[in-house]
Amino acid sequence: MTQMYQALTASNLVVFNTLLKALRLAALLAAALLLAAPALAQTPEAFKAANPHEGEALVKERQCDACHAQKWGNDGRDIYRPGKLIHDVAQLRKQVGQCNTGLNLNLFPEEETDIAAWLNQSYYHFK
Repeated sequence: MTQMYQALTASNLVVFNTLLKALRLAALLAAALLLAAPALAQTPEAFKAANPHEGEALVKERQCDACHAQKWGNDGRDIYRPGKLIHDVAQLRKQVGQCNTGLNLNLFPEEETDIAAWLNQSYYHFK
């Protein structure tokens, strides 16, 4: 009888520990979703498929800030002030496209969107 009780206790302990691990994982996933939800909800529809990290890399690679600094002074980032020239997502995308065309940067449309998404995430915060 004692051996059967010990076996049941041991198996119950295994089940209990497994359930505890599953509950911890579920709690972590729920917390991650709660933290990510506001960021996802604030991403404009135009940028849902965009890669802002790639956009940032393209801005550095194509030396956008250096060009802006030549034209407008300082470090070139003053141009990114919300409400100055750009008032919404459509204008932001249009401006990135104009830079691409005017400077013959040969960016693909997806790359333009990545850049616009990074600019929005970093400076404009349009919803």
